[in-house]
Amino acid sequence: MARRTPRSPGGDRPVLRLGGLADVVEAIPYLVGFPPRDSVVVVCLAGSRRKVVLTARVDSADDPVRALGPAWPAAAQEGADAVLITVFDDAAVGCPLPHDEVAWNLMADAREQQLEVLDALCVGSTRYWSYLCRGQTCCPDEGRPVPSSGAVSAELVFSGHSTVSSREDLRAEVALDEVRARRLAGLLRQEGTHSVDHWPLLARITYVDEIVDADDVLSRPDRDLACAILALQHVGVRDAQLLDRGPEGDRAASRAWAALATVSPKPWRAVPLTMLAVCAHRRGDGARANVATEAALQADPSYRLARLVAEALACALPPRLLAGVLDTAARDLRATANGMPG
Repeated sequence: MARRTPRSPGGDRPVLRLGGLADVVEAIPYLVGFPPRDSVVVVCLAGSRRKVVLTARVDSADDPVRALGPAWPAAAQEGADAVLITVFDDAAVGCPLPHDEVAWNLMADAREQQLEVLDALCVGSTRYWSYLCRGQTCCPDEGRPVPSSGAVSAELVFSGHSTVSSREDLRAEVALDEVRARRLAGLLRQEGTHSVDHWPLLARITYVDEIVDADDVLSRPDRDLACAILALQHVGVRDAQLLDRGPEGDRAASRAWAALATVSPKPWRAVPLTMLAVCAHRRGDGARANVATEAALQADPSYRLARLVAEALACALPPRLLAGVLDTAARDLRATANGMPG
């Protein structure tokens, strides 16, 4: 299945502007969230200063031309006027370059959308080449070195971008702690825990707020976590947690949702995983949002909010569009809950 990892500047991300093609190649692992392998990545830019407005990644094996189709209208909606296409294949060692037909078809699609193709690159493990200048003097036969740990990387790290070594590392962040999840499953089935269902809505929202704001979520007693997990199953409580907490608040909330997901048994774990996906998507972190959404739908394939986020990711929906709707709904719900009698 093709996995799209769209990223565009979210509310807590500074505008990223890149100079030459080497800068873009160096930035891609941070834009995607991990170093792509066997992948096709398109970086869409806007204006004379080449502001990054959208990045999308798909697996090379999953018909990239079809899978990247939704990225073009999304890029246009974000004001993109140029694109860099990159094919990542560690086996590439020079001409003939792999995935040649894919690269040229993507260039044709981009031009149909009135996007200037800055270049189309094939990136190997240590060198990269252009599909546009083979046989000419602009690219040496041995390719150009893949840049890393330069000024662009330093700027991205300083501005809050991060990368992990692989997609598997992202999955490990939300891997289930089977032992503690079994303990919590027992508590969730106990009749006493279900007293949470009778709490006023505002009390449930406030209780979950306290868990999310905790410095170390997993240090809380099992019963506290079980009550929070149960409270989150209420749509009103869940939706109240969808508000935009700002840069630092959102990062802290993401850590809390990831921690809660590691100890929440199925199907309850679908909720904190989806909350993590929403936070990640809002920050433009499509890779983490994809992984969290996948895990949420594995926990509960029918969970509607997870399906909504999955559709937003599949359509390369700019984060600001979904984030605005969810934040407004969350603030309205909290205002309503504050006005309710205890």
